[in-house]
Amino acid sequence: MLTDTLNELVICGDAALTISNDDPAVAANATVWIAAGTQARISFDNVNINSPIPVTIERNRDADGNTVSPQTSLWLTLAKGSSNTLMATANRRAPAIRCGEGTSLTIDDDIPNIDVSGNAIAMNPAKYPGRIPDGVTFKAADGKTYTAGTTQGGSRLNLLESDDPGSLTATGGILAAGIGGGAYENAGRMVFNGGNLNVTAIDGSLANGMGAGIGGGHGSCGTYMEFNGGRVEAKASFHGAGIGGGAWAYSSHYPDTDSYLFADALDCGIPSTPDGSGANDPARTQAGDIYVNGGVVIPKAAAHGNALGQGCVSNNKGHEIVIAGGTVLPDTSAPHSEGGDPKAIGANQGNVVVIGGSVRIGTVTHENGVVANEQYQALINGAMSNDSAYGTYPYDPASTSNPIVKMVAIDLMAELEKTNSSGNNPIIDWNLQVGGMDWPYGSPATFTNGKLYLWLPEEAMEKQISVKLTYADDDGNVRQVLPLFREPGQAGDLLKRYLDFEIDDKDYLSSLTKYYDGTPLPAYDLASKPITTPAPDNKVLDKVTDSSGKQLIEYRYQPHDRIPGDNGETAAPTGPETSSTTMPVNVGALKITLVSKQYADESSSDAEIAEFAKSYWGHRAVMWGRVMPIASQVRDLAAEWVDETDAGQKPGGNPHPSDQSLKVSAVIERAKTVDGQDGSEPTKPTCAAPEGRVQLYVDGEPVGGPIELRFEDKKDEKGNVILGEDGKPAFPQNAVRAGDDGAGHYTQFFYTFKPSETDHLVPSVGAEGRHEVSLKFLPPDEGQQASGAPANFLESIDPAEDPDAAPKVEVAIDPIDPNPTTKLETPDGFDPALPPPSI
Repeated sequence: MLTDTLNELVICGDAALTISNDDPAVAANATVWIAAGTQARISFDNVNINSPIPVTIERNRDADGNTVSPQTSLWLTLAKGSSNTLMATANRRAPAIRCGEGTSLTIDDDIPNIDVSGNAIAMNPAKYPGRIPDGVTFKAADGKTYTAGTTQGGSRLNLLESDDPGSLTATGGILAAGIGGGAYENAGRMVFNGGNLNVTAIDGSLANGMGAGIGGGHGSCGTYMEFNGGRVEAKASFHGAGIGGGAWAYSSHYPDTDSYLFADALDCGIPSTPDGSGANDPARTQAGDIYVNGGVVIPKAAAHGNALGQGCVSNNKGHEIVIAGGTVLPDTSAPHSEGGDPKAIGANQGNVVVIGGSVRIGTVTHENGVVANEQYQALINGAMSNDSAYGTYPYDPASTSNPIVKMVAIDLMAELEKTNSSGNNPIIDWNLQVGGMDWPYGSPATFTNGKLYLWLPEEAMEKQISVKLTYADDDGNVRQVLPLFREPGQAGDLLKRYLDFEIDDKDYLSSLTKYYDGTPLPAYDLASKPITTPAPDNKVLDKVTDSSGKQLIEYRYQPHDRIPGDNGETAAPTGPETSSTTMPVNVGALKITLVSKQYADESSSDAEIAEFAKSYWGHRAVMWGRVMPIASQVRDLAAEWVDETDAGQKPGGNPHPSDQSLKVSAVIERAKTVDGQDGSEPTKPTCAAPEGRVQLYVDGEPVGGPIELRFEDKKDEKGNVILGEDGKPAFPQNAVRAGDDGAGHYTQFFYTFKPSETDHLVPSVGAEGRHEVSLKFLPPDEGQQASGAPANFLESIDPAEDPDAAPKVEVAIDPIDPNPTTKLETPDGFDPALPPPSI
């Protein structure tokens, strides 16, 4: 066992301290020792230490070695503009900063990630990917106080980035992590909020290169790591990960008499010999749980361990790597000797999630000139994958249908070059929309040579993707990028814009407001009313189709909660954007975008068209329209006893027992006028059959809940009919669409039930058993609308409010006798000497 006499600076209290070297150019042989149970707050201001153990955090424990409260912790601030170095003596086998299991470490810049009460900001990637959670009040780098979620841009993690962050170069000894655990000691909880960090797990040799850059040392695991800001570059040893697990839980070195075995260290808990089970062998280290919310993270693999994830001969079963924001640039370009095949991100049997950030995966030419194929290593829906990750968080580890992501690469280098920017500029404001709706995708931290590497589920790739952002140029000026778009199915990674024009034809614009009539809003006819786009473009839009008949006009429309008003009212989207070659039909306040592709053909022989198409998807005009709902009516309400064979007794007005099946039917259709009032604008027969719900009334009172109009037997998410215990459809079809454009369309509704099973019509003791049944049509609820049912019709007459106008039908139930009698027969052979039978 190694021993050394240390020159210790022991920190025993929580008072804020600043440590500096008298001469930063001369390394000090010293050890900063955080005493057990201390919550230390230290600022490094040009510290330079070269010693066997530069910094160690001693675990707080009882006499039996159990971890006890308060947990020992270190909040290390890198002073503004400072340059700090920690070098662990190579052959003494300790990390530069030892943070073992049962202790915690936070590294920050001079803008602390704390709220105004002094508490560390707790990130929540499941709900707030890549941003500060709503409700957190904090002081930002600009000196202002923000409450996340209350102002636009007030939740950005980059508000907590220093404009002159301190740096830290940290190098661990052999068999240890650069920052984290020593040999056979799992790492503690580590959070990286800011500063420029360059961390190395020393030794690229087959024998001694076992530690992660940040994470576990030899034969030990990472436990919890979180990255929220700054720039962190972490280099692996030969077998360890750049960030994640150490390597080789079992080894000829175990227990290593040539390592420090710190008295406070918890045993890693991993067997020293394998059980032969392979990938799931308990004698394997793990990467632990790793969360990237912000900042730039550059994990570098060596020969055998992954860049971000597992070390050599390891896995990450039961753990996860979640990237919710920031910029992650894994690098596996180092030489791979001795059969090494490191992956960029992930681990065997481990889960990987990407719900934000720019994550560079794929074929990459690195700064050293090496071309590497950067890959995932992830357990995806029950199988290992090198191509993808989960696109939702939290995910269901037992499911085989979690959404997975594909890369959307965006190249904005040409945009950045306009401001003479380097291409690795920080992103300030960020908004990603899919199909016109905000998509909860965490912000990348920076561009990478002008590119962003986004990862979105397949459902998003099928829609238009738009990016709105601002960035800081090389001089620190905030620059706005006009909205850029990626079209569905687009090949290549160049985003383009649209050139806007206006339609100012007042008659046409007024025609975009109408009552629902089953036909589309009118299209603008460019062929008969050409439009010249604004200078300096000056292009004439006058074609609806090209010479081959290809459609050149596309309409995109999106429902909103209102049409923007002149008094400053804004409109919020209530659903996704729809693309079509025709105008919208159904009810709603609609933002309508007319897109002309007349000049959007890059392959055109017309040089003007081809040049325009290199930068633009086409021309567009934005308009607002409104389709208003119309009145509905219920007619031909009828009731009949289904089980009755005598046609004369089938009508519901003939009394029947309550356990017989009763069928109530009706026709639901458009009213005669748009508002149901005589003399108003007539409705049109082209209106579609109503969809929605109906409410049953008995004697003027609603009974039961609304009944969904079902035009087929209800199915589950997999398309299978939902069955009841009797094997029949649990929610059977109860409606049929009928009619035509000539006479009009309508919905035929039918509902069969047994009064005895519903209590709707069962008379009380002594009642006559005669009831009036009415029906009211209701528009579809939110769930039905989300499933595609349009709310084109208003509710029909309310039988409770206007019983005379509402349709009704009589239903009679056999009354219950209030004084039933029974007669008991005397059984044969009954002994007359006994009392007679009675009830």
